[in-house]
Amino acid sequence: MKIRLIRNRKRSHWPRTSPKRFVTSRILTSRPGSVTFLKAEAKYEDVKSILGIRFIRDGFDEVRLNYPGLLKYPVKAGEQNTLFSCLHATNAGIVSGGELRLTLTDSFGTVLDAYTYQGDITGDMMGVKHDFTPKIAASTYTLKAELKKDGKTVETYETVYDCKDLDATLCPMNVPAAVTSATSGASSGKSLLMRSLYVVFVLIPVGLIAWFLMRRRKGFSIFVFILLGSSMVLTPYGAEAKSSVWNTSTNTLLYRRMILGEDFVASAPAFGGTLKVCVSGALVGTNAGTSTLRMYKGDTYQIYVYTGGSTDACDGTKVTKDAVYVPNSGGTVFSMDSGNEGKKRSITALSVGSANASVTYAGLTVPLVISVRAADEDRWPKALKNQNVSITYNARVIDAVSRRELCEGETVPVGSRVRFEAVPYKNTDISWFGTGMSYDTPFGYWKKDADPPNFECSTADEMTGIETQAGGLAGPTQIFIPFSVDFPNVSYRHEGTATLNCKNNNSECQVMSPGTIRSSVVFGNTFGQFYFRRIMHVASGYYKFLDGLCTGNDDPLSERKIGNYGTYFKPYYVNVPEISIPFGLTAVTVSAPPTAPIVTGPDSNLVSQSSEFSVNSTDPDGDTLRYGFDWNNDGSVEQWMPADGFVASGVSQTASYSWIDPGTVSFKVLAEDSKGSRSPWTEKTVQILSRYLTVCNVDSNGLESPADSFPLFIDASRSLKAHFGMNPGTCLGEDNTPNTTFTGSGSAISVTDPGAGPGAVAGMSDGTGTVTATDDSTGISDIAAVTVSTPCNSTYPDCHSNQYCPGEAPDVTNSCGSSKSCPGTKQCSTNWREVVPGN
Repeated sequence: MKIRLIRNRKRSHWPRTSPKRFVTSRILTSRPGSVTFLKAEAKYEDVKSILGIRFIRDGFDEVRLNYPGLLKYPVKAGEQNTLFSCLHATNAGIVSGGELRLTLTDSFGTVLDAYTYQGDITGDMMGVKHDFTPKIAASTYTLKAELKKDGKTVETYETVYDCKDLDATLCPMNVPAAVTSATSGASSGKSLLMRSLYVVFVLIPVGLIAWFLMRRRKGFSIFVFILLGSSMVLTPYGAEAKSSVWNTSTNTLLYRRMILGEDFVASAPAFGGTLKVCVSGALVGTNAGTSTLRMYKGDTYQIYVYTGGSTDACDGTKVTKDAVYVPNSGGTVFSMDSGNEGKKRSITALSVGSANASVTYAGLTVPLVISVRAADEDRWPKALKNQNVSITYNARVIDAVSRRELCEGETVPVGSRVRFEAVPYKNTDISWFGTGMSYDTPFGYWKKDADPPNFECSTADEMTGIETQAGGLAGPTQIFIPFSVDFPNVSYRHEGTATLNCKNNNSECQVMSPGTIRSSVVFGNTFGQFYFRRIMHVASGYYKFLDGLCTGNDDPLSERKIGNYGTYFKPYYVNVPEISIPFGLTAVTVSAPPTAPIVTGPDSNLVSQSSEFSVNSTDPDGDTLRYGFDWNNDGSVEQWMPADGFVASGVSQTASYSWIDPGTVSFKVLAEDSKGSRSPWTEKTVQILSRYLTVCNVDSNGLESPADSFPLFIDASRSLKAHFGMNPGTCLGEDNTPNTTFTGSGSAISVTDPGAGPGAVAGMSDGTGTVTATDDSTGISDIAAVTVSTPCNSTYPDCHSNQYCPGEAPDVTNSCGSSKSCPGTKQCSTNWREVVPGN
């Protein structure tokens, strides 16, 4: 296939001074069946925006992905956000079997949200969305989209939202304040420059194109398509997660080794017999007449006898064990081994020429002529040329403790540990295109030793051309060319004036002294290879058995060489040179860190109710301090107190926070001095309740009171209920008994939980115990203390009041130690007289 450049036009202008300037071109071609490709490119210095057009083919119903995105940045804990994407079908009004999966993960790989759409995809641009409320915050995260049709991946998309590229002030703090300000300023300046360039070279041209198209009545949908396309090709500016792209192009013509089964038969045999001879899955002869088996010098095939089934079947399920293979005049043309368990024979072509052979079974004979030819170019059809390959390597440097990515030029304290990493490989790191028999394919595969991928005809490898073969193979054929690249060896080089103590193949280093750090992640030499697959569509004829099958081999595409002994074909290698990605940091000496802060505040609160916490720390050097609160416990500071500046060492600060979901939550606080040194984290746990639960004691009159502590006599029972209320210790709230489980502890009591209705507690012996009520739906509980004692037999001795004069009777004490008075009723006289006894 020939490619002809029709026209190439360049214009230079400054949009601010000539905002309505257009570059127009009219392209005409009279060649039938030709395809015209249009590419528009806007470039300023080292920033480029490319507008490309994706062509489609009639009769092939495909689906396409357009601009997956996130509604709000950054992701905030407890604040609703939305994942969304556009998608459409290319040709048909509706394409079934569609599937789109959107996945949002933070920089640690934690899934923030995932959504899958399954169903029809329309030809009109359609959109899907998913609302979600994250429980953790993130300022750096990755959005991945995968579009499938009938279970096969059609298109993938991945973008990284990085706070350092978008707004450095939103990034978690982990460097000295002075350094942070300088770094943030530089980043903000670059971000502002990128936003300005984006407006000048993307939004303005796209707006002009949109105005022109709508003026020509091309429709608003075209404008939307161009706008989304331009957004996808804009490359964000980044300083820390760095990339290096290697590219090569060549006009080498590549050939494929002929697929087994393509050239077995010289002429189709006359079917009708019941004995068939098959070679590696292809029928080559029957007992109806002589057939020819074509081989190339060096080929080795499996030959076997098959009976029964359809006329042209060679599925190998009914292979005859006792067939007799007879090479009548083999000579040096071919050789045949003794076979596999009496079922199959291996036949190898030794030299150019022909020889007779036959296979006999049950009185039937299949005569064969084995023709061996040289491995010339007829054996190697053309497959590909003009390969253009791009490979992207990605690397980053992180704080080995917090795993925070470090910016280019960032300052790190002496004693810190930094880790240099090669970002895990993705197939989308490899892209290529080529011409010749067919057009391009987008991505490749990372495979050890550049081995071929799984043997399948994957949509991701499908070419847009059609192969047509002679000799009975004529017809439309889908072409698939996988491209595999071997994993490079990764090493690490360190220079600069700072002293580093490195381990793990020099990838992780502790900073031992101040100075400059000049390090590189080095990707070693590697290589890639192309492979070939195809699906034939045969309407009729002998090769109907290949219709719809994925065929090919694992032989790499080869290039044609001419040596001393003639033409030969050698596997083609795409040689990738060593690539280095450099990083620059500065190491500084910092002060002694503050002590871990002391956190005071409530241990429990209701949802959406603000809780106030006080923190205090001291600095050994007397430096001023500020306190960082990590409310969602993800290792990043969400709030600084004071919001601006620092306070003296030992001076407390307070901050408030509320949680929207019930349960046990925790947060962390650290102290940072004015020189950037940080204390260890202090963690505090808080129980967040939807409402308070209170265990209530029900007396014999049905009156309820909080059962924080109540006496209970042995064998006596009390009814228990549980109530939800907005205040603790109240029995005036919602009766929650049907959903509450009562349990007890301690041998002094026993607790009965009927499962529905009030519970009951009974005394078993003198002592104490506890009753716990737990709400089954929320897990919220309350504990009440119970005291058990033996009842006293409160009996009094006889009190004969008539034996005493009023005011003279003593108090009477009972067996329980209680006393009462026995008032006298006897009439007593104070006038005494002496009498003689008996008178």
